[in-house]
Amino acid sequence: MIALRALSLAALLCAMTHRASGQARPLGDTVTVTQRVLVAGDMTPGEAKRQAVEKALAEAVRRIAGVRVQAAQLGVDEDRGGRTRDSFLSVVQLDAAGRATDYRVLDERFVTERHAALGAQVYYELRALVTVARETGAADPGFSVVVTLNDALFFDTGAGLEGNDELIATIAPSRDAWLTVFDVTGDSAQLLLPNALMSDTRALGGRPFELPSREWRDRGVHFRASLPPQEKSRRELLVVVATRDRVAFPTGKSADAAGPPPISLMAIQRWLVTIPLEQRAIAFAAYEVTRKP
Repeated sequence: MIALRALSLAALLCAMTHRASGQARPLGDTVTVTQRVLVAGDMTPGEAKRQAVEKALAEAVRRIAGVRVQAAQLGVDEDRGGRTRDSFLSVVQLDAAGRATDYRVLDERFVTERHAALGAQVYYELRALVTVARETGAADPGFSVVVTLNDALFFDTGAGLEGNDELIATIAPSRDAWLTVFDVTGDSAQLLLPNALMSDTRALGGRPFELPSREWRDRGVHFRASLPPQEKSRRELLVVVATRDRVAFPTGKSADAAGPPPISLMAIQRWLVTIPLEQRAIAFAAYEVTRKP
């Protein structure tokens, strides 16, 4: 989670939801997908369920539209103690020839199987109906955006938000563009840019800049790493969307002193699929937040 702090401004990330509420069922092709996840080690049933949903969405996209993850973006699949699945699957969902825009869990259960060598193994299994919308247009190879972070590991000190590590992103679009920046954890996301204080999201091509800028950091605006009390660490993904024209993300309400409203990954997908490929570019940066011992 990245908490945006400026005076009384703080942003919190919501938990995963099965399906975005209040949304009409989008047009697209549907497919039924069955996935199972081994519940092993310290994995909780909730985490197994989340992974199964992510795998089902990625598989549905692969079946209907095919995956086109670029080589440079596969860099998020780095080896940090085996904690690579979350970021990689988010990239698969966010950068494919089609997008999973809605889903419904049809059946779910825990299954116990006995293996001669391993003994009893518990699996979480689900069957989901997934809707996938295909992309339109053709990507422009001359229009791209790059994002890097000041570190790959950030600490939550447990001594209050101000004492936590600060995340600073350096963003460089190849051409003049409007930027929208999300912080993704599992199936939920937080809109970092634009926000209540930084509404001008235009960036000049070929000129890297920091987010938040030095000017805004001097004025008290910081992106601070933060973990819920029950978690010791987790992987997150910063997503930067650059568009040739200003295309506002429909939050449903404006940000206020309580911070921008939390959103679902499905809402991001529904927004992205409305923007032709030649009108946008996407970049990813994976990182880990952990509690300082």
